[in-house]
Amino acid sequence: LEKASGKIQSVAGGMRDVATKVDKAVARLKEVESKEDQLLRYDDKLAKMYTGLMESARDAGAKLQDVVSSIANAPPTEKGPASRVSTSVVKKIRDIGDLLDEAQADVYKEEWLTLKVYPSVFRAFLPLME
Repeated sequence: LEKASGKIQSVAGGMRDVATKVDKAVARLKEVESKEDQLLRYDDKLAKMYTGLMESARDAGAKLQDVVSSIANAPPTEKGPASRVSTSVVKKIRDIGDLLDEAQADVYKEEWLTLKVYPSVFRAFLPLME
């Protein structure tokens, strides 16, 4: 009976050790999950900042083009056919091309963390395609 009681106590002690290890593992998993959530939030913020930066760059480019055209003051010698698409839509389509070039460069550089940003950025251009 004493032998059985000793074995029971040693097994109970082992179970406590296992339970402690399981608790620590669960705590580590929760910590990792919270870090992943935090990274996703940062990715969303980065995508929004990138979109804002691209809009600012587009506006600056448009202003620069206006300045260059006003400085030139040279009337065009030949006039091409009228465009069927507004210039703002053309600029946005060109911006998408630039983004695709950057994404391709990131793939070649194997910068996988930066690639997570592109889906959010491309979703911002969806209304243009509709």
